[in-house]
Amino acid sequence: MPNIQIVDTVSKSANGGLRFGNHRFNSQLRFTWTAARLTSITAARTQWERERLMFDFSGGVKLNRTYELTFSCRNVFNQALESYFNAPGTIAYKDNFGAVWTAGIRGRF
Repeated sequence: MPNIQIVDTVSKSANGGLRFGNHRFNSQLRFTWTAARLTSITAARTQWERERLMFDFSGGVKLNRTYELTFSCRNVFNQALESYFNAPGTIAYKDNFGAVWTAGIRGRF
């Protein structure tokens, strides 16, 4: 079978996480890893996105039977999205989107 390269398809990825909770507090730490992926092919060059490992964190604290304070953070360590041409040393762009924090109050009625 020939070695075929498919554009914009991640060949390998993995995710998982840890969760802890008790009657008052809960938290989760999750990770997502994706291998390098081909994003475009032209006659002159190929463009790739570098492999990426991101961590997300979330949790909550119960204030009483009705209300819970919740929080989450996506991309905790600000892992950049990098693209390169032909070889890993030739960077096309590097985007740092930053960590995204969210907080809220949850009510159960």
